[in-house]
Amino acid sequence: IPESMVRNIGREEYGKKLMELQAQGTLSPEMIQKFTSEKIVSDYIEKERGTFEMLAKASVGIAEILKLEKLVLSQEAFEEELDKIRAQYAQESPGQELEEDEQITQAVRERSETKLSGKG
Repeated sequence: IPESMVRNIGREEYGKKLMELQAQGTLSPEMIQKFTSEKIVSDYIEKERGTFEMLAKASVGIAEILKLEKLVLSQEAFEEELDKIRAQYAQESPGQELEEDEQITQAVRERSETKLSGKG
């Protein structure tokens, strides 16, 4: 898995957390500015590396399946599905990293629908 992919996923997740805290009124704009320092973001990515690597692997795996099976899935639908899976795991094991690729793969399989089109 490319390091840049892991870091991008980590940055996106970190940004989402900051936005949630800001929306809740928990953090002032000054605090948000402080928490966006490269060191703090990098520390967060390293702490949660296993989760981000798993999400990257799932993303690559899904892309490969789509390519091989000639399936089409919009980026928006894909992101929505990943968000649902993240939320499910956050409820089942809050604060813990995902440990198995199979968990994500199985969740995607359970929630996915296959739609065939006339295109070949």
